[in-house]
Parts: sequence; structure tokens; C-alpha cells
Amino acid sequence: MNQSKDDHGSGSPRRSTSPSVPIAEEKPTGAHSVSDVQKSEEHNEKSLEAQSQYEEKHTESPVRDLPADVEKGGQPTDAISVSEEQDDAFIVFWDGPDDPANPQNWPAKAKWGNVLTGVVAFGGAFIMRETYPPIILQRRAKRLRNETGNDKYRSKLQTADSAKTLFMRAIIRPMKMLFRSPIVFFLTLFMSIVYGYLYLLFTTITEVFESTYQWSAGIVGLAFLGIGVGMFVGLGIFGAVSDAALKKKAAGGQPMKPEWRLPPMLPGAMMIPIGFFWYGWSAEKAIHWIMPIIGTGFVGLGLIGTFMPIQTYLVDAFTLYAASAVAANMVARSLVGAILPLAGRPLYEKLGLGWGNSLLGFIALAMIPTPLIFMRYGEYLRTSPKFKSLAASLGKRGGSSGCRKPLPSNHSPGGISQTEKITSGGRSRDYLIHIPASYTPDTPVPLILSFHGRTKDAAEQEQLSQFSNPAYNPNAIAVYPQGVANSKGTRQFSGDPDAPASINDILFTSDLIASLSSTYCLDPTRIYATGKSNGGGLVGLLACDPSTSRQIAAFAAVSGAFYLGVLGAPLDQAPACNPCPSRKGKIPFLEFHGLQDTTIPYAGGENASKRGSTIGIADYMNGWAARNGLDADTPTTVDDTLCTQQGFPPVTAYTWGDENGGLVRHYKISNLDHDWPSSAPNDDDQDGKYETCFEGAEKIMEFFGKWTLDS
Repeated sequence: MNQSKDDHGSGSPRRSTSPSVPIAEEKPTGAHSVSDVQKSEEHNEKSLEAQSQYEEKHTESPVRDLPADVEKGGQPTDAISVSEEQDDAFIVFWDGPDDPANPQNWPAKAKWGNVLTGVVAFGGAFIMRETYPPIILQRRAKRLRNETGNDKYRSKLQTADSAKTLFMRAIIRPMKMLFRSPIVFFLTLFMSIVYGYLYLLFTTITEVFESTYQWSAGIVGLAFLGIGVGMFVGLGIFGAVSDAALKKKAAGGQPMKPEWRLPPMLPGAMMIPIGFFWYGWSAEKAIHWIMPIIGTGFVGLGLIGTFMPIQTYLVDAFTLYAASAVAANMVARSLVGAILPLAGRPLYEKLGLGWGNSLLGFIALAMIPTPLIFMRYGEYLRTSPKFKSLAASLGKRGGSSGCRKPLPSNHSPGGISQTEKITSGGRSRDYLIHIPASYTPDTPVPLILSFHGRTKDAAEQEQLSQFSNPAYNPNAIAVYPQGVANSKGTRQFSGDPDAPASINDILFTSDLIASLSSTYCLDPTRIYATGKSNGGGLVGLLACDPSTSRQIAAFAAVSGAFYLGVLGAPLDQAPACNPCPSRKGKIPFLEFHGLQDTTIPYAGGENASKRGSTIGIADYMNGWAARNGLDADTPTTVDDTLCTQQGFPPVTAYTWGDENGGLVRHYKISNLDHDWPSSAPNDDDQDGKYETCFEGAEKIMEFFGKWTLDS
């Protein structure tokens, strides 16, 4: 018990701890004393046979011959001393090949134990099953593609984001959550302080028990039993209590709330100050050693009692962002756990063990109301508009306010599309909506707005564009807005020369997005707009509007009718185009147009019905390249081999920008008329005269999948 912590048995591994001590101050050469042997036996707990062999081997001087100046107490001038070799804190020296502590002399069971540990660790990498849902679904989709030959199978969780985008989102999102969410910030602050306390104990408890209770280095590790036992007991108690409470409330038919995780945190928070007061003053007064160990047991109990509820609450409260919330918590608490222990020794030197630990206890006492606050106001914070705004800014899967709401009674996932109404600009407006079979109210999904052409309607656009077909769109909600009829009964949208001046379809689109977001679980960063002809022209106006360009992530037009002289512009000019400045020159735009188009000619000019003139498609796409800060005259790539290898007429694909395969993209289709591109007959081309080698819906979905509002 009274053995000094610096004593080393003669057979133990030794680290130098005193670089300034010269070699002449070490023991003189000769046989070890009886006390040395006893210390060696006590410290190393070796077998008598091994110790006997060791002493017989070392009856000679354990150090090599030294220069004369060292024997007289000086430092060697022509050789490195043994002490200098042993002063390297990163080298462990063994006392000869027969030292029982040398790994070469370990018993067979110890050696095989280490070998088996390595084999299990290595083999586990090959036999453990994958549990990450995106990877599981991705593998399943790949297997189905191989088995059926159908390339349309895709995982609902698959992302087309680049590795760079995913990496940056993974780095930025936890920091956003830490500093913008009061839930994450204050619970992380609480856990960080407790975590710092734990490591402060780890770094000081050895010195406390060695100096106060004169424990040796060989047994001082037992002082940590209090923390360990407390954590083990806490794991059982709080785990059982939490599960029982959840099951009881679930049995009553109540919908699960994350706040149900927090009640066990209250007694856990109370244990921490009790533990520090107990530990500090019992050690200060040098009461029997079991008393401070009991005190640290309360600390361990409280630590688990707060860690478990906080971790599970963050997971339940942030669902889709649980990993980011936990990551923010982990990084912050690790930093505090590294820094706070540095204050341990100065704290005890200034205040003593009693008042030093009491200070820590008072801080923990002040944190006890934290679980009460979040039990009372946690749900309000989670459901507030600010929380939803944060969710929308976090990235790809932020949920709208419609998340967790049941579907309207007339809707069912994968069912028949339904006509709904909203009021916009004082007028009732219709739209057709399709809910995919994969939809669930707690998983945010993309939204695709598909606008019909002049003289057409929403139902015809659904049939033509195929965005309700799960082969092309398995996950996104597809909405087909209905245009307003003019005095002649022809339906169209804003941007057409004959569109009623009283109709504002840009406002209608914005109102529609807001209404859908409050009813369905949408991802606000993955809202897209596409359309045919007049609908394609409206898509261009939405991309140019400072409000809707902030709501819609990417745009795609088919045979777009981009008229001059509409929306108040001079007859020879296009409407003003002022996208939202916060997009910073990133407005993804895709367009398909046929060289055989006589309704909206590729070269621009007066259209077939003599109702107005349109801008040339090449000039229009060059304009989008320039708005995005790209060289309009020099596309990044020009590919004219897209369809020729498959026996179809030529299609030339132009792309501007390298990111995600092109920020601006245009397909010039040599044989296409005023039609929706398809490899089979459709409502635009019923005899298949203008077939292409690809499906328009497939290319559009591929393009949309590469862009979000934050990419």
C-alpha cells in the first residue's frame, strides 16, 4: 500500500521519467537486493520459477561498461548512455530476453488470445451484415436490374449528388444544427460539460488517491471502479425505465413524441452534483477510501442517465438528420473533454478537493432545469416555423410543414391522380396531383411541377410527360397545374401572347408550392419545374423570377415557347430575367428542341399561328450560360454521337459547366417536331415518326437528380 508510484520491479517494463538524472545516480552495479526482488515480485506478480531464472541471469551488472567520466558522476563524452536511450518516452525496455513481462515470454494462452482477437476483428469485416438502408436498397435495385434486365429499377434513397457535394454537406450540416438549433445547442452544451467532468476525473483521480490515500501505482486503478460500476448500473436502470415508459404510453394509443425520452434525464442530472459534493468533501477530509469511490459512482450513474436520454432524443427529434445531430454533439463534447481536464490540477491547487469539486457540483446543479425546459417546450421548438426553416436549409432531405400529416382522405400512395383546388390571386385554380406508391408522411420527397402546352390540359400533360409513371419517377410527387382559358376557351399559361392579362401564373406557382408544402411531406430543396411549349415558356419565366427561382431547384423545358414582347416587355425583347441573387449564378436549366419544329421554330421568329415571335433557341440557351457565369460562345462539351450509334437520327447535346455534368444543357434533335422526346409513339407523335433514342422524362429526371437548392 505504501509502495511509491515511481518504484519499478526488476522484471517490469520501464519507461524513463526523469531525463535530467545522470546515469551515475542510478544503482551501482552488482546483484539486486532482497527488497528489490520483493518489489519485483509484488509489482509484476511473476511466477517463482520465472523470477529465479531472472535473478540468476542478472547476477552481473545490468548496465554495460561505461566511460570513466560517467563512473565519476559526469556525462559520457564519446558514447550515448543507457539513461539517454531509456529517456525516450516512446520506447519500452525489457530487462533481457528472459524478462517474464517480455511478450516473447508470454504464456501460450496470452499469445493465442491476441491472435484470436486479430482474426475476429479482421474476419468481422467480411461476415458482418450491412445495415445502412441506402446501401441495402441500392444493392437490391442492382440485383433486380440484373435479374430482370430492366434498367428502370432504382433505390428510392439513391442520390445523384457528387462525392464533393455529399462531403461538404456532411461537414457543414452538423455545424448548422449546432449553432442554429436551440435543441442541439443546449443539449450539446449540457452533455459537453458532463463529458468534460468525466475526463477531468480520469486525469486527476489517480493523483488524488496516491496523495491522499497513499495508494501505489499497482492498485490505484481500482479507484475507477466507482465510475465504472455507476455507469453499468445506470445503463440497466435508465434503459429499463425509459423502455417501460415508452411502452406504457404507446399502449394508450398516443403518437410517439421525442420528448418522452427526456424524463429519465432529470434524476440523472441530479446524480452528478450529488456525486461531486460527495467525492470532493470525503476526499478533502480523507475519510475512508470507499467514500470518494461511492461519490464517483453517483457521477457515473448520472453520466449515463443524461447521455442516454439526450442521444435518443436527438435521434427521434431529427430523424432524417439524426446522424448530423449526433455528430455535432460528439465533436463539441470531445473538444470540451480534451480542454476541461487541463483545469483539473489548477482547480484543486487553488480551491482544494472539497471546494474544487463543489464548484463543479454547483455548475451541474445549475444545469438540472435543462431536461424540464425541453420536456415542456421541446415540441414547440421542433414544430415552430424557425425549426422548419432550419430543416429546409440543412440539405437534401429537409421536411416541409406537411411532414407527419396524414394524406387527404381521397388520396392513396400509388393511386389514381386526383384533381385539387387552391385560391391564388382571388381566383380558384385547379391542378392534378399524383402520389407515388413509395410515399410516407415522415419522409420528405421531391416535387415535380409539369406544365402543359397551349390548348392542352393537365390530364394530357400527365399522359405525355410520364412523371406519374414509377418507371421514370418512383419517388417524387408529380403535380400538373391547369392553365386558365382565354376568351376563346383555349387554356394556356402566362408568357403566351393570348394569355389573359389578369392571370399571374408566377404567383400561382408560388402559392401552389406553399399549399403543397403544408399538405404533403416535401423536401423544399428538391422542387423542380418542367413543361412543354407554352408550359416550357412559363418554366423560363419561373427561372427568371427572383421569388420562384429561390423556391425551385432546377428547370427543364421541352419545345419551349419563349416569346418576345410579353409581360410588359417591348415587342422585340424578351421579358426581364432577374433570378434570385442568392443562387449566385447557379440556375440549372435544361431544354429540348427539334430542328423540325414548325410551331416554335428553332431559329426563332414568328410562330406558325402568327400570334407572336419567339427568341431563337441557341440565343436563349446562350443567355442562360451567360447568366450562370459561363462562356456562352464555347460550350464545355458538344456531343453529336448520342443517337447515331443506335440507328436514330442525330442528336447534339450541348453542356455548359463541368459541375454535375453541366449546369446548362441543351439537346438539339435533328428529326423532332413540336413533340415531347420519346423512343416510342406518344400523344404528340402517335405514329412514331419523330422517335428519338431516349425518353424525355428519363433525361429530365436524371438532370433534376443532380441539383438541389443548396448544391
